[in-house]
Amino acid sequence: MGLRIYLEGERGEKIASVNDPHHLLRKLIKEGDVSNMCCLRFIDPYGNTTFNRLQIPQFLMELEILHRFIKGTEQSALISKIEEFAHRCAQEPHLYLKIYGD
Repeated sequence: MGLRIYLEGERGEKIASVNDPHHLLRKLIKEGDVSNMCCLRFIDPYGNTTFNRLQIPQFLMELEILHRFIKGTEQSALISKIEEFAHRCAQEPHLYLKIYGD
C-alpha cells in the first residue's frame, strides 16, 4: 500500500493528499541516512506520523538535504508535493502534515 501523505485540519479533515504506493519516500529516507535528523528519522513506515507547524521548518530543512539523493521524476514530484503541503502547514494555523504508513 505504501505511505499516504495528507495535509489535514485540526479536526482531521483531509485538505490535500498524495499517495506513495511505490515506497519512494521510504527509499529516499533510507538512502539519505536520516538517523541524525530530528524529524525524518521518526517517520514510521507502518504507523502514523504527525508534524505540526512548529516542526515544519526543521522538516523542510531535512527534506532539502534529501534532494541530493533524488533519483527520477517520480521521487522529485513526490518530494515537491510534500514540500507544498509543508509550506502551507507553516503558513496557516491548525494544519498538520500527516504521514500514514502501511
